[in-house]
Amino acid sequence: MSVRSQIFPPSPTFTGTSLPSLSSRIYVITGATSGVGLELAKILFSKDAVVYIAARTAARITSAIETIKALFPESTGRLVPLEVDLSDLKSIAPAARLFKAMET
Repeated sequence: MSVRSQIFPPSPTFTGTSLPSLSSRIYVITGATSGVGLELAKILFSKDAVVYIAARTAARITSAIETIKALFPESTGRLVPLEVDLSDLKSIAPAARLFKAMET
């Protein structure tokens, strides 16, 4: 990599707008209520994917879902809440059962 490209990086060649329709895809995103997880959920939902928003608290999940839906009202994808605390093994099994019951 040249010094010039390190100081002035080129535009990315692959972005969210480069993605095709993801209407037949299902994604589970942990930590999707803020940061990189939230941004990824926005990109996937904007491309009509089914996105499970997995996080510890129902209130944060609901807030993230409302935010994403407001940004992309034309999306035909689904945002599904999945309350799970990955640091608590007792919460993982019920979340996995719920996911398995909702998807084939």
